[in-house]
Amino acid sequence: MEAYSQINQFLIRVQKSSNRIRLILGTYLFFTALLGTLLCVALFYYLQPAAMSYYASILLLLIIGKYVYSTARSSLLKKIDREAAVLLTEKKYPELNNSLINSAQLGELVSEPAKDKIFSSAFIHELLARTQEHLTKLNADSVIEKGQTTHSRNLFLSTLALGLVTTFIVPDFWQQALKNRNASINPPQTVAAERNISNPKLPEPVYSIHDLALTLNYPAYTRLSAKRINPSDGSVKALPGTEVVIEGKSNQAVQTASLVINEKDSFLMELKKESSLSGSFMVREKGFYQFRVKGQSGTRTVLPQKFPIELEKDQKPRILLFPANPKPVYFDTDKIQIFYEGSDDFGIRSIELVAHIDDNTIRKNIKNLKNGEKAYQGRFTWNLAMESLKPGKEIQYYLEIKDNNNVSGPNKNQSEMIRFTIFDSRKEQENLVRLQDELTEKMIALLATGLLEDNILKTTTKDALYGKKLLASNADA
Repeated sequence: MEAYSQINQFLIRVQKSSNRIRLILGTYLFFTALLGTLLCVALFYYLQPAAMSYYASILLLLIIGKYVYSTARSSLLKKIDREAAVLLTEKKYPELNNSLINSAQLGELVSEPAKDKIFSSAFIHELLARTQEHLTKLNADSVIEKGQTTHSRNLFLSTLALGLVTTFIVPDFWQQALKNRNASINPPQTVAAERNISNPKLPEPVYSIHDLALTLNYPAYTRLSAKRINPSDGSVKALPGTEVVIEGKSNQAVQTASLVINEKDSFLMELKKESSLSGSFMVREKGFYQFRVKGQSGTRTVLPQKFPIELEKDQKPRILLFPANPKPVYFDTDKIQIFYEGSDDFGIRSIELVAHIDDNTIRKNIKNLKNGEKAYQGRFTWNLAMESLKPGKEIQYYLEIKDNNNVSGPNKNQSEMIRFTIFDSRKEQENLVRLQDELTEKMIALLATGLLEDNILKTTTKDALYGKKLLASNADA
């Protein structure tokens, strides 16, 4: 029974190795969940009282929780029994050829003499001895792959790295989160008995901004001079990418003032003498802007008036195409003369020839304009011999023009599309032979009726045979 005992010892070592892996895996998952939860809670309180605190913390919690949950549900955290240890060993070392499974099942029968009639004890002892000898060459600790903890380790290190990056990049992240948490748990309370009734709080003054003046600094690609509107009603209508400088005066002294765009972005304004304000923002989308001021009492107020922001549209460029020698069929060695006229409201960037042949596209740069010309005329010679075009192919081509809008990307347009076919000599010869055959058949019919002389028929037949020979010689060539 010594061999059977050693087999059991081997399986026990496999189970202990599995338990160590489970302990390491569980430790990684525990600290990952702990650190992830701490990060989510800190992020929630750091962003308070903004509504974004709920979305950001829940999103982070869902991302970390998904990976922790999927790893926790895997079979790696399940405790294995003796039979599972046998199966794992057989899977790791297929050279055992099921001898370990047989030994584990038949080894228990050696100590039962009543079953000696069913199973040969000598056979079982021999099987146990051979299996035990084979197991001495194997490592029980290598049955369970230690690399299975790599995913959990990487998840923990990623969460830890996220926490460290947040700590070093976001200023006072943990301090501010703790401060906001304490403020939410213990909000300041005002005791009515401590109020100074003799000195009631004065009402907040009503603020307004007047004497508005706007300066529009258009994008550089438009080459437009700055436009000043004074006085102005505050409404803005400009191209995307335009810098709007706003000047005005406040009816009350303020500590700070800012421009609020679409209730999202805020831009600080400069305070000048005599309650004068100056600020700017970049036009990017349609909407409105408001003024927000901080009074002498420290209270921030967003003024209710909303000034509209409208976008002017950068029109698409225009291009006209005039072929000098338009034909439905060209030889593959021909040259096509193209005249064109292009225009744009703020300047042309480039003009290209675009040709489609089946599923292939050919692009040829015709003209690049670097000086921002608003109108341009020119011509271009397209040498078909440079394109390796096959006979019989249909070509579709047009001119594509782009403007120099570098804010939202260049606008583009195209000219009328023109089609032509590459001349196919073989096809034309086939058509000619077909016509000759039809003519010959008609002449034979006329001859039969006596309306056509025989010598004319012979001449026509001779021409048809010559055409077929010519077609065959071209095919051989």
